[in-house]
Amino acid sequence: MSLRILVLAFGFLFVAAVADAQRTWLPLDDALKTAQANGRLILLDLRSGPSDKRGDAWIDRASKTSSVARTMELMVLAVQTNVPEGDAFKDLQQFRGRKRHLLVVDPRGGVVMDLDDAFGDIDSFAIALNALREQTTAFIRAAEQRRVGMYLRSTLTWGNGLLDAGFTNDATNIFTDAIETAKHDNDQESWQGARLGLAAANMRSINTIDSAFRDLQDLAAHAVTNEIQSSAWLLLGHIYRARFKPKNAIDAYQHAFTLAPKPSPIADAARRHLDALGSEPEPELRAEVAAGNVHLLFPHRSVLVGKIDFGVATSDDAKRVDLFLDDVRVAELARRPFRAKLNLGGVPHVHTLRAVAWDGQERQLGVETVTLNDRAVSLGVSIVAPREDRVATRAMVEVKPRVPEGNRLAGVDLYWNDKKLVTLTAAPFQYDLTLPSPSAYGFIRAVARDDSGATAEDVKLLNAAGGVAQVGVDAVQVYAIVQEHGRYVEGLKSSDFVVKEDGVAVSAQVQSGSADPISVGLALDTSASMRASMMEVADYANEFVKGSLGPADQTFVVTFDEQPRLLQPLTSDRGRVSASIDNVQAHGGTAIFDAILFSLQQFRGVGGKRALVVFTDGFNNGGTATPDGVLQYAREIGVPLYIVQIYSVAGTSFDEHTLNRMADATGGAYFRFVRKVDLPRIFAQIRDDTRGEYLLTYVSPADKSRRELRRISVEVPGRRVSVRATSGYYPK
Repeated sequence: MSLRILVLAFGFLFVAAVADAQRTWLPLDDALKTAQANGRLILLDLRSGPSDKRGDAWIDRASKTSSVARTMELMVLAVQTNVPEGDAFKDLQQFRGRKRHLLVVDPRGGVVMDLDDAFGDIDSFAIALNALREQTTAFIRAAEQRRVGMYLRSTLTWGNGLLDAGFTNDATNIFTDAIETAKHDNDQESWQGARLGLAAANMRSINTIDSAFRDLQDLAAHAVTNEIQSSAWLLLGHIYRARFKPKNAIDAYQHAFTLAPKPSPIADAARRHLDALGSEPEPELRAEVAAGNVHLLFPHRSVLVGKIDFGVATSDDAKRVDLFLDDVRVAELARRPFRAKLNLGGVPHVHTLRAVAWDGQERQLGVETVTLNDRAVSLGVSIVAPREDRVATRAMVEVKPRVPEGNRLAGVDLYWNDKKLVTLTAAPFQYDLTLPSPSAYGFIRAVARDDSGATAEDVKLLNAAGGVAQVGVDAVQVYAIVQEHGRYVEGLKSSDFVVKEDGVAVSAQVQSGSADPISVGLALDTSASMRASMMEVADYANEFVKGSLGPADQTFVVTFDEQPRLLQPLTSDRGRVSASIDNVQAHGGTAIFDAILFSLQQFRGVGGKRALVVFTDGFNNGGTATPDGVLQYAREIGVPLYIVQIYSVAGTSFDEHTLNRMADATGGAYFRFVRKVDLPRIFAQIRDDTRGEYLLTYVSPADKSRRELRRISVEVPGRRVSVRATSGYYPK
């Protein structure tokens, strides 16, 4: 069948600058061999003749655009003058005698897509080309199915690839034609497969989702294969979830998991969605309970805040379940189903939740303990001795470092107040401390460093006045940016600053200089509302990484739609960061505040100068976190927020005041509807702010509740300077 899918007329260039290297456009025959050998798609410039130069200048500009260049680098480039003869190029015959086209072609010569309508629009071309390239595996599988004579199956695979690439209308046309062809051939399995694909396409529009729902119900009840049936149940689960019917969604996902082949992408997807809804596959849960285990059920989300529903699966003889949150009993459950809604607060603090099951004779049947909101990759250190808070003259100091898997401990620095005592590099991590005078007042500080550059610290106060044991000591870090007439002021000492907490002056010490490395997190909005701006955002982020960070600086990348995801952990490898950014795709809703909380979590255990840069259109329609929770957590860990708002879709709503307030209160900045020409200035400010930060540390004198905000002011008296710093914090 002849299918013309998105068109973009394109110009021709024999040599294109791609990723700072020269890439040659090959003759089509050579390109097919290269594509088959390397498993890549072909970008084919099909010309009507030697004089067909339409669009040469445009393709030259496009190929030098970083987003297009990165995608072209992952494809085989081909040029062909006039349509070649022979059965091997049947798909190309439709272009005989027509003007020049740029086509995406599979390694067997089949046309994946003809590009024409967005000629002159480099951003649209970049989005289309990258989306198709990301479905390379599907299009190559379709080509192989066609090669062995599985024509209808090949068409369905092709249509699903286009659907996953975001070309819903084109996929709809393919599935509609395939339904008629399968009917004519009396191919029941292909007919149902085409109906399944059409339902998946119809789910994406509010005008056709009811039709999709009816078709999926019919397929779930009458499917001719387990794969079609399990896929129908999986899609039904998505519709129920979108309609806020979690119980129906869980039931649908359970059906999908039970029916799906294992292992398979369908089974994996069903499990993932069950986890997100606070459930698990029933066959596995029954096996857990039969083995005598107690099992906690809760939504496995990146950030757990607010009121969360927890369930407990136990054996039939369990009569009671006790729930303990951070070793405090918070619920006694005496009726099945054993469920309780617990309030975890507005910020993602690390919690331990323990479930203990008892039988009718008060015999313990089992226990399960889980850790919530724990970023397992973080470095940590604890001062485990001395245990007492009073020391006369000498004490053995012992610390316990925790190093992420795959990293190596560089050392633990021990300080008495601000004087460095020793660097410990191997167990036992102990030091014999002699106080400068009997019962001297002060604090021990331990700073751990690993080979990634991450740091973590712990503090213990000794010989505090009043004889009252200290339950907790808050070692506070304040980041301050000092400017004079718009220029950063360097070389200030501890004595130059006046720091006050709730109006009371504290003794703050400068702990960093302008040459110290920085750690910057990038949070990229990849929700559906960002689709038109996605490649531009990838360019923005890559430009920041390449132009604003030094060799010793570190970066991590988080993407977010309904859920945040850690795309690239903290690293100083620029290539890995850029590669992760290049693979972003836009889809789904937006949970901005969940994403910011999750991104801030990545800084736990990371010391030194830090900043979080958020690229978003500001349109929030999902998640459970609140702006106040974000602000509180940002203040707790002392990370400034820089929010770069991208204009994407006309008519979307956003809360500019909230975003601006969060950025300002954390010592960062808010940039509204930035243009590409603004980027150098914005990135320079973020870089210079972060590198020019003064890290001030002090021990809090406060006796306020740990739930109360402690307000901070930072001044440099005697000089006409502006000081930007966080306005307060909540103790950890």
